Amino acid sequence: MFFLIYLLVFVVLILASWFPAIAKQPIGITNLIPSIWESAKDTLDLKNGNGLAIIAMAFLLYALLQSKSVQALFASKRKWLQKRKLAAVAIITITTSLLASTLWWADEFIHFYPLIVPFLLSMGFDTFSSLLCLYGGSAVGLIGSLANKGRQGYFSQVINPEANTHFTGSEGFLFSAMVWVILTTILVFFNIWYCNKIQKKPTTLPATNQSQPEEKIPPFNWRRKFILFLSFFFILVSILGSFKFFAKTETVKKTSENIPEWVCNTEKEEKYNYLGEVKVGSSEMEIAEKNTKDTSWWGKFGEWGHSQTVYWFTIGGIIICLIAKLNIINTLITAVTKTIPIIIAYIFAGTIVVLLEKMELKIGTGFLPRSRFWVLPIIFVVFFLLIFLAVDVRRALAKAMAKTLKSYSLNTLAYSITVIHMARMVAEGISPFNGNLQMSLTATNSSYKKYIKKTWLLWTIIFLVCLALIVALPFFIDRSSG
Repeated sequence: MFFLIYLLVFVVLILASWFPAIAKQPIGITNLIPSIWESAKDTLDLKNGNGLAIIAMAFLLYALLQSKSVQALFASKRKWLQKRKLAAVAIITITTSLLASTLWWADEFIHFYPLIVPFLLSMGFDTFSSLLCLYGGSAVGLIGSLANKGRQGYFSQVINPEANTHFTGSEGFLFSAMVWVILTTILVFFNIWYCNKIQKKPTTLPATNQSQPEEKIPPFNWRRKFILFLSFFFILVSILGSFKFFAKTETVKKTSENIPEWVCNTEKEEKYNYLGEVKVGSSEMEIAEKNTKDTSWWGKFGEWGHSQTVYWFTIGGIIICLIAKLNIINTLITAVTKTIPIIIAYIFAGTIVVLLEKMELKIGTGFLPRSRFWVLPIIFVVFFLLIFLAVDVRRALAKAMAKTLKSYSLNTLAYSITVIHMARMVAEGISPFNGNLQMSLTATNSSYKKYIKKTWLLWTIIFLVCLALIVALPFFIDRSSG
């Protein structure tokens, strides 16, 4: 049903492209398949796409889960957690939000439902409580993103070329941190309130089928403790590797001359800048300037992107498989199989962006007010409505608004990307077109109607709090440099 809805959106966009008032370039149904393939190429691109990063992360997670380390930890702490049920809900919610905020995890939490659902059921809660902890935690974590991955692409590809700036994506970090603390606190109290309201005695839970033997939980021995430590280590390093703060630390430059590439991990990258043509006798010859520089597959620590995440988590997954005595190929195949629906959802969502780019929407900036105190709230509301309806014009609108926003102030332009990001994540938190939400509902046997009925108050509060913070954002801008 989810993919049928997307196909309907594709048809609506194709029909809308034939109206001159909406788009500059009409497109046909024959453009759909090439657009899907183009989106798939972008999604699975090692450097800029997030598809391979999701698979690598799933590989690490499935190696961890199949080692039974997390299950053994929960079993060893079951009595302690039973006495602190609501504290356990808070811990799961905060951990999920923090991982989403720092690592941009969202769909990755799909793999945790088979673990968290029975765990919360055993404590007297329902399946919907796991949705609030995992999906809700990831949603608010992404709204108050502490990593610069989500904004860096817009800065480098859209804002910097259009407005001639040198933004890095780390601008507005303190504001985002404040947003994360406030929204995570709201969600934690909401989840505790909900779980406390529906809490049942363990004896009232449906009896398990006695014909199916209960899975035996292995002991929490030194091997599984070491696997948990390694998982934490790989996740922590990946978080720190994406923080711009660590990239600013200057290190002594080591020469790699006369050292094999497989030892020093550097290689020469050659680029040729076309300079023109010269006439030599009766023939013409093209001339170019050759530029060479040392590059590394791992890049600079603090500026890690998708490719470094893929390398790092793949190494972590292999090491955990070896320690847990798991079949590496089978674990990888399981991870790929489980993430295929997630990848397809990303491809379909990306197809909308490709179609919109082919249409060349006629976008103006007439909706921007003259007052810089109102421009950011209006941007938030406009982007929220568009993205909720699966009309993703972030890139086109950001490009059109760049010079106008820069005229207010350089920091107004910088913080506008944070506002657009917040609008996107708030909209995707409740949008029926969000593939992660639909898969999370399936994992918890819930419906979209039930989700809206139980969380409309929560998302109304989140929307109003975000809007209030954005209204006050100029005061943060005034206290920033630049």
